[in-house]
Amino acid sequence: MALYYAIDPAGFYLGSDLELDDGEGMPPGYAFVSQPPPTPGESQFVRQGGDGWVLTTEGPPTPVDPALAVPVAVDMRQAELKLHSEPHGDGTRLDAVSAYVATQDPFVQIEWRRASELRRDHPMVGIMGFFFGLSADDLDQWFREAKAIGPTLAL
Repeated sequence: MALYYAIDPAGFYLGSDLELDDGEGMPPGYAFVSQPPPTPGESQFVRQGGDGWVLTTEGPPTPVDPALAVPVAVDMRQAELKLHSEPHGDGTRLDAVSAYVATQDPFVQIEWRRASELRRDHPMVGIMGFFFGLSADDLDQWFREAKAIGPTLAL
């Protein structure tokens, strides 16, 4: 018989164990390690460390809801379609960004015109946020919405 302990991807003991016959194989999410020590209180956790178990007051990381995750980047098609869908003055935000880019150095114009993606950490995003009065949270939401834009034309 072998005793396996439930451990999350960060190495935290999840409080359960499983006894299996030899040769049954280790189930996913379990590890064959020494027995974890008891936790002295509710605010302490046990994590597998380099030299064995470690008591810590920092708990396992809270999983991020995928719907709330901010995309690192969107492709330029998504960015331009999103900007085109947003009214601004007598036109759209895409019109305003295009007019702004046209006044910039040729290197900026080439970068905007030829980029395959728009990264959330790109300086242009900060300028766009300032220009349109968008907060960091607004820009995060803008990226979530842009990332959700799928194909728009059936070929």
